[in-house]
Amino acid sequence: MTDQPEKTTPSTTVTEASPESTTTGSKSSRRIVVGTLIVLALIGGTVLVASKAGLDKALVKQQLDALAVQMKENGARQGRDVAFTYGDVAIKGGLTDRHAEISDPTLVVKPLEAEGFQQPRDPQTLRLTSEVLMVYPKAADLSSMTLSLPKPIEIRDAEDADKKLLSIEGATPIEVVYGTTKKSGVPYTEWSFDAPKEVRFTYMREQVAEGAEEQTPTLKPVYDTIVLTMESGKGALSVEQAGNLGEGSLEMKSLVLSPQSQPEAGRITIDQIVSAWDNTRNEQNLNVVHSSFAIDNVQADEKLLPYAPISAAMDVSYEGAMPTSQEEQAAIASSESAFKLKTFSITTKDATFNATADFVASPEDRLPVGMANVTLTNLPFIVAELKKFKLLDNDKEQLVATLLQQVTGTAYTDLKDVAVDVQRTRGGSFQIGKTTFEELFAALLQASMSKGKAPATVLEAPKADAADAPAAPAEEKLKVEEATPAPEETRG
Repeated sequence: MTDQPEKTTPSTTVTEASPESTTTGSKSSRRIVVGTLIVLALIGGTVLVASKAGLDKALVKQQLDALAVQMKENGARQGRDVAFTYGDVAIKGGLTDRHAEISDPTLVVKPLEAEGFQQPRDPQTLRLTSEVLMVYPKAADLSSMTLSLPKPIEIRDAEDADKKLLSIEGATPIEVVYGTTKKSGVPYTEWSFDAPKEVRFTYMREQVAEGAEEQTPTLKPVYDTIVLTMESGKGALSVEQAGNLGEGSLEMKSLVLSPQSQPEAGRITIDQIVSAWDNTRNEQNLNVVHSSFAIDNVQADEKLLPYAPISAAMDVSYEGAMPTSQEEQAAIASSESAFKLKTFSITTKDATFNATADFVASPEDRLPVGMANVTLTNLPFIVAELKKFKLLDNDKEQLVATLLQQVTGTAYTDLKDVAVDVQRTRGGSFQIGKTTFEELFAALLQASMSKGKAPATVLEAPKADAADAPAAPAEEKLKVEEATPAPEETRG
């Protein structure tokens, strides 16, 4: 009989982990995590030190000159001639605090005298200056850096250097992070900031004439200071260097504005100010622009803001062609454009105004197609306030009365709240409430021709001077206050 080898039976042994072994494993894991963090910190520190160690005058001047070119090009696209200049450049600080100090940074902004840009009635060239600009590198090539203004910013009339219009001073330095980057190969410029918790605005309130009567008086400026405090304030902007695409945002919370001369009586509080903007392109290579802002709960003493609390908001978008070159024009796949006003509202203690709109325009139709809505509450209060501040006289009120009665189908004296729908279909005319644009224009023209000649309490067409004109229907006659004839209408 042959001996057979013994069969080995597999066995599994479960060993209970001791507390000591678990503790050892945890310590080993912690050492790995801590070691990794230390390595990352050393790498970050090395990059930071290297970026600051490589800082020199030539590199700083190169970046400042490039910034000046970008500001000039961007200003030209907005109808302004922008010039940025500076004085001496000095490199200061140690290895970890190395920075550049630029003396006399100056920004001059004036309306651009060029075709396509409408000049303002009183064009004014502004000069923005400060004593020193500090540049702290955030990248070795200065593609990202912090621009710091530790001294006040002064805004003057460039034509009169002694005429200081405004001074801006932060409780801490006013800082902006500036950088350049590429998105899908396209160069972009980026800005961001965190506002100081307190900023003082010293402005020229008025100019007082001084001097003896027999001498030519001199004008002495009188200044006042408004102190702005806030819980937080931050903003960011990223735009194409050679185009119009980009995005931006602004958010400021718990603002308080107080004039130094009247800190309590002139105090204004604002819960929040937010704003956003972006400009992108869709699949048809059309620009899609969206913009929004909101100002929430503006409060003040009733003597200062009798209509408070006040809130306002807007949300609007546009889709259409906005080419900046012939290549972009050729790539456009649609000639339609769309405008959408999601909301535009102003709310006060006594009245509100709201508007919405959604229209599309195309070359096949000269006028846009779509609809809009306008709502106004407490009309009598608004009219009374406009009269109180002499913004609405009797003649203008007659025109307003004619318009509102034609649009709403209700007598002007019976109106309190106004809601009007505006719409147009393809190939049709604009329907504005109860009337059309053509009918509304005819009614306004008739009211203008009747100015000063209609009976005291009713608006109607002149009888003697327009014998062939049809009489106004009874439902279109309006009861209004008696209008005082203008001086030129009472002369013989």
